[in-house]
Amino acid sequence: MCRDRYRPCHTHYENACHHGGMLDTHPETLLLAIAIADAPVLRSLLWRASPPLATIDTLGHVRAQVQVPWGDGVVDALLHYDIIHCLMPPIQSVDAGWNAQDYRRHTCFETAWQPLVDSVAITIAIEHLTAAGLSLHQATLISRQPASATSKAWWYGPGNQPFLRAIRTIHFSDGNLSLHYKDYFGHKAPPCFHRETQLAVIVLRQAGETFVSLVRRAQALQPQPVIIVGTTSSAIEAQALVQQGFHLYPAAGLPQIASCERCQLHSCSWQGNPASPVQYCHAMRLDL
Repeated sequence: MCRDRYRPCHTHYENACHHGGMLDTHPETLLLAIAIADAPVLRSLLWRASPPLATIDTLGHVRAQVQVPWGDGVVDALLHYDIIHCLMPPIQSVDAGWNAQDYRRHTCFETAWQPLVDSVAITIAIEHLTAAGLSLHQATLISRQPASATSKAWWYGPGNQPFLRAIRTIHFSDGNLSLHYKDYFGHKAPPCFHRETQLAVIVLRQAGETFVSLVRRAQALQPQPVIIVGTTSSAIEAQALVQQGFHLYPAAGLPQIASCERCQLHSCSWQGNPASPVQYCHAMRLDL
């Protein structure tokens, strides 16, 4: 029995079980699917790949570029994505019930003061703070605090380890300001203020492409992480690609330009309807 639930599909995608018909896995179709994909689909390329490049709760902003110049050639697509390392909980209850010994254990080491932004307009400073999870009110207060003041709050780092972060503001006569931060921690210093941007390369498997040809194309793009999108001929081939350091993602995970009139998924309520409002679909099946 199908366990997928139908969603309202006049704006995005319609989910359904993948019965019957054939999936269009032509590289140009897959490239178009990546170009039109929304944020949840782009994130799935990273966290649902095998093996995954990130967990869903550590992924921030993701964007895709298709047909990008790379060296002497062109790559199918690039994924630019943010890995979130540190989060400030909305309710400051991290140290609830702690005694002095607990506090010392979580703050016994400290970093030097580090710049977050240097001589920027107040609006830019606030954008950086809100992007890290602070409320607009909190960010505004920090941006306006005098140089003699320091704002402190508890954050969570990798492995949900709590640490105390101090932020100070330096004001300039032209109205710009700089933000510096300092962390107090118990084990390992947080790797960055909030997130870091990373890059992954997408390789679309060509129709009939051999294992050797695919590996050569993908290896030429390393050491960047490479996500191979398409189908594999066997479980052994999939295992071999993973052992070569590549990440695999099934073509069925990408949306396609919907053609409900031609679709052969008879369990769908829009199947065969030339006036369907569906624009993109994860479950379309065509007789190819």
